[in-house]
Parts: sequence; structure tokens; C-alpha cells
Amino acid sequence: DGGGLAIGDNGALQTIWRRNETLYACEPGQQERVIATGRQGAVSKLGGKNIYAWAEQGMIYCLLPDGKKRALGKGEIPLISSFSGREVVYIWEDDKKIMRSIIQF
Repeated sequence: DGGGLAIGDNGALQTIWRRNETLYACEPGQQERVIATGRQGAVSKLGGKNIYAWAEQGMIYCLLPDGKKRALGKGEIPLISSFSGREVVYIWEDDKKIMRSIIQF
């Protein structure tokens, strides 16, 4: 389920998808790698680096460019957008409400 695609400024592609309960990411010509256990994966690019979000046991998590996993809040169906190479906006649904978190780098 889910799955996403991000295209960097230089045309580099990054994908994310789920197989069973595991989320994978891959770039063309590379080996897939495990991102997390969960569902509804999303991906975006920030300054040439990949950022991810997903739902796991009723919570939204993100994987930041420094490799740290962070809990954002209760919910499902995450989306990501990056701005000016310094900010990432995470948006998701929780109990029929739209939630958001902005992370600055």
C-alpha cells in the first residue's frame, strides 16, 4: 500500500513502498533498503537528502536526513513537503482532523 516517489533538483529519483509490514526505499539501479515497519509510506527530498514518513501502530513517524526516527503524533496517511531546503512540513489525518508538524534544519 501507499508508496511514493520523490525527484531531486538533479533528477535523482527515490521511491518508497510497502511489502507485508515492511517499508522499503530504493533509487534506480540500487539495492532496496528497509526504512521501517509500518504502512502508508511517503518520501520527499530536502537538500539532496531523502526524508520519509509513515504510519506505525496508530502513530506517524518520520526518518530525518540524519537517520533519526521521530514520532510526530497520532494518525494516518502522512504526506511530506519540503521548503527552501531548510523546512519540512508533515501533514496527516487524525480522527477526521488534519494535523501538521514543521521541522527546520
